[in-house]
Amino acid sequence: MKNKKCLGIFGLAGATLLLTGCGGNKLTCTMTEEMEGLMKGDAEVVVTFDKDWKKVTEVSSEQTVEILIEDVTDEDIDELAEDAKSECDDYGDEASKCDVKKNGKKVTLSVKGKPSIYDLEEDMTKEEVIEALEEEGYTCK
Repeated sequence: MKNKKCLGIFGLAGATLLLTGCGGNKLTCTMTEEMEGLMKGDAEVVVTFDKDWKKVTEVSSEQTVEILIEDVTDEDIDELAEDAKSECDDYGDEASKCDVKKNGKKVTLSVKGKPSIYDLEEDMTKEEVIEALEEEGYTCK
């Protein structure tokens, strides 16, 4: 899945996705991972559906990775941010918004766009989306 590529862009297996959305019926899924005290990633997935929960209308994301080691340099954080920025280029027209922010030892990638950027289809039902995201390690509510 393409979101596995996002994890690779953050450079380590401990990265996670954080997705948020606005308007309509929403499904929220979360994931937190930590890699041996080196980094931590938190994710919240919010997929927006039509009023009947039978069509995905929007997917937004905010993916945050925090470096936990003490001797991380500004250059390390800059490199992580550049990797995240390259993800924006990869999304192309599928993303209507893509931004990267740095705050201390944290890098946040915010993306908003078509369901296809997360290997979801517009005609997926709520149950199908839950199954797809839980297969990736998310917990859905």
